[in-house]
Amino acid sequence: MGKRSSYLVRSGGILASGVAMTPERRSVDGPDRRRISRGGRRATDLQGRHPRVLVADSDAGARRPCVRYLSLFGFDVEEAATGDEAVVAFNSCRPQLVIADATLSSASRITTTVAKEFHIPVIVTTTDHAGPVPPEATGVLIKPFPLATMLNEVRRALNLAERSRTAS
Repeated sequence: MGKRSSYLVRSGGILASGVAMTPERRSVDGPDRRRISRGGRRATDLQGRHPRVLVADSDAGARRPCVRYLSLFGFDVEEAATGDEAVVAFNSCRPQLVIADATLSSASRITTTVAKEFHIPVIVTTTDHAGPVPPEATGVLIKPFPLATMLNEVRRALNLAERSRTAS
């Protein structure tokens, strides 16, 4: 005889073995993973609102995937292609985090102003380790970077900012 499988397949609340799915059985299997939040929302966010992020990069090939990926995870994302657009977007939407390219025109001024005056975390993206990175940057991403790494860095920076707000 062949080996029997050690797991059971669920089908519409009835196990493949024909046994009905009871509440006790459901608690043994754990929560339904489809209902677990995977987005950018945190308990500290206002109800119905997501963290607002500004992505400023002159290279559309780098900016657009970041915007789409963050939007996919529930962030409210604004984008800017130049330093001047970034200043206008920052003043109009007041983001909770800024991701700016180090080579963007006036990026250093934007980073310094945002970090020091408004106490908003700034993640700087650059193409190499020797790129001009302002000391006020909360994080640095070296291009090309995986989008999952960017998401982790965004969450880390938002958590640090939240902790510093609650500590003061």
